[in-house]
Amino acid sequence: MYLIVKLLSESRRTNLTVLTGTRNPEVVPGVRFIVDSLVKLIEKRLSVPSIVELRYGRLTEKHDAVYAIYAYPFIPVAKKLSKKAIVHLHDYRPVSSFLL
Repeated sequence: MYLIVKLLSESRRTNLTVLTGTRNPEVVPGVRFIVDSLVKLIEKRLSVPSIVELRYGRLTEKHDAVYAIYAYPFIPVAKKLSKKAIVHLHDYRPVSSFLL
């Protein structure tokens, strides 16, 4: 993720916010980082988009797109808010049927 964020940050037209569960993310100059331990729980155990929408809906509304790495419950929230959803498929982890 770091390399993608770094590349995107070099574009002057891009304003980025990274929501992460990592305690000490590799900081990229000009990028806003929000560290929230609940993100890791959402990635691993919680697959309920309504919880994601309650906690992160306002943050999602402020952005044009959502780039999700393992955080699949963010996808339906982004779509509900008419935002673009970019899904990073790092492995063959299945995406559940709530996306359909």
